[in-house]
Amino acid sequence: MKAKRSNFWISLSSLCLLSCSLTANEMPSSEATYQEHVVVSSTPMSAEKKEEMYHARAAEVEKAQSLEKESASKKCASYALNLSQGTLYFNQYTPLSQHFLQQIKRLESAYAIEMEDGSHWTIPETEVAKTLEWRPGSRLSITPHRGGWFYNSPYSYYIINEDAGSYVSSNLHIGPIAQGPKTHWIMAIDYAKGNIFLENGTSWSVAEEDLYLFDEWVNNQTIIIGNNDRWFASHSSILINVDINNFVRAKRF
Repeated sequence: MKAKRSNFWISLSSLCLLSCSLTANEMPSSEATYQEHVVVSSTPMSAEKKEEMYHARAAEVEKAQSLEKESASKKCASYALNLSQGTLYFNQYTPLSQHFLQQIKRLESAYAIEMEDGSHWTIPETEVAKTLEWRPGSRLSITPHRGGWFYNSPYSYYIINEDAGSYVSSNLHIGPIAQGPKTHWIMAIDYAKGNIFLENGTSWSVAEEDLYLFDEWVNNQTIIIGNNDRWFASHSSILINVDINNFVRAKRF
């Protein structure tokens, strides 16, 4: 742990802002290969930590549902999605968590959404019809799939099309282009304070409830920024660690 904490003393002045300007409608080069993408789950969590995470987040969902029944008038976020298991409330996206649709493509065994950073997100074949009206350049946001923790869904996220007003279940399948113009990665970490610093100069504070996951994160791992749901409204974002394939709830400071 001491070795990890020393990473924080990397000079933050070395954080460089990316100057490339890939527009929402531009497609990644057709010559890009999967070897240029960050590998999802290259350093996966242990089975024990996965089990701990599952039970902790399932308990949060159960508690949130109980609070809803006590006071249906309390809203903890800015908009709602009506799902088969009830109504979920999510925080509106921020510019940093906004993504753009490049294309929907057929992979070997699934359909996938490709985003502006080069990441690919598989979606259930039963939900592909929802994306028929999705157009390149559409604004997308990523949020945790609540059913993944309480309803035993095989999907960890929702991808929401802000322009079409629809959403699909999804899993991260292929990581972003490694250190590409739209890719984020960790430049420094302060484990003692639970803070993380990205290559774009942004600083993030991790929710206390997720510090047990955060302690395995290290420099240069790739991050995708998404939106948190209502459980911890004060931490309105999620940071998805592509290398480990988990996420923590966080807020900028």
